[in-house]
Amino acid sequence: MKREESNKSISQAKTLFRFYWILVLLLFAVPEQLMAQRPTPAFKVKAGFLYNFTQFVDWPPSAFNSADTPFIIGIMGDEDLAAYMEELVRNERIGERPIQVRRVYNRSQALQSNMLFIDSQAERPEKEIFTEAGKKGILTVGDSENFTRWGGIIRFYTENSKIRFEINTASAQAAKLRISSKLLSLAKIYRQGE
Repeated sequence: MKREESNKSISQAKTLFRFYWILVLLLFAVPEQLMAQRPTPAFKVKAGFLYNFTQFVDWPPSAFNSADTPFIIGIMGDEDLAAYMEELVRNERIGERPIQVRRVYNRSQALQSNMLFIDSQAERPEKEIFTEAGKKGILTVGDSENFTRWGGIIRFYTENSKIRFEINTASAQAAKLRISSKLLSLAKIYRQGE
């Protein structure tokens, strides 16, 4: 009888030991799978949009000094976005133009961009920057609630946990930027007074 109890205890201990090993293995395997299911960080989604905007917007020739002048994406205020954007566009070109990402800290630097992203956490831009950017053919993009109302061209917003975008077509026309009908069909169109 004691031998049967001993064998039963050993069998239970082995079963328990196997259970713990399986549990340990699952603990190391599951986080990798869970990470694959985590939502993509907003800055990565925005970076993808910014890159794709370059494919669906035509800039006026006056926006560039020469045919091989780099295409500058200025990022004001979001370091994660800037770092990821640099990685995303490394060795990418728009036609013959290499794409460069620059961190922007002031108005003068902002106005050297072809596309300018202004993060909602950055200092609120002066209204004049939108007018000046428009004269230089700069596509302004931001995520402040009033961005398009202030004169910005594209505003990111969140709806049903997804990042969407709104386009101020009047500001785009004033900047002499031609936005593809494909891009416009995906956007909410901003209308003054709404």
